[in-house]
Amino acid sequence: MRGPIPKKTAPVHHVTTEEATLDDGMIVGKLRINSISARVLFDSGASHSFMHERYVQENEFSTMDFAWGFQIQAPRIIQESNKIVSKAKVELAGLEFLAHFIMMKLGDDVDAILGMNWMVEHKYVIRCVPRSVEMHHPSGRIAIIYAAQSQLVALQSLRAQPNVSKGVELT
Repeated sequence: MRGPIPKKTAPVHHVTTEEATLDDGMIVGKLRINSISARVLFDSGASHSFMHERYVQENEFSTMDFAWGFQIQAPRIIQESNKIVSKAKVELAGLEFLAHFIMMKLGDDVDAILGMNWMVEHKYVIRCVPRSVEMHHPSGRIAIIYAAQSQLVALQSLRAQPNVSKGVELT
């Protein structure tokens, strides 16, 4: 007879924008998830994508139970979760990208974290100069997000570009 299935470990490096602004590999900004404004952190150090349980509950997102769950390891905390938000629509530059989020407690200034599972799926590229990130949409279009000069104001000032020739402001 088998014992219980062990939880999968899911590391995340930052759970607040304050921590993220100190890391040159992070980009934070306001995006829309299922047409609802969200403060999103792009975290290349996170193995999976995460959504704050408060944001899930306040916006009445439907969740599913994940059979064996996850043990989430972040600086100074370890959490367990077996709840996921499946097929959420992340809106970038007029394009919709699907994402699956593990529900957990995050810092009060972060609603969601897009991690490596999502980044790999969308051929995510981080550029240092100019400080930007690039994602490939399933349609073949490319969305480029430019970070603000100061990460401290990045939540209000990311710009997105759906292709090389035209930029779009994120709200």
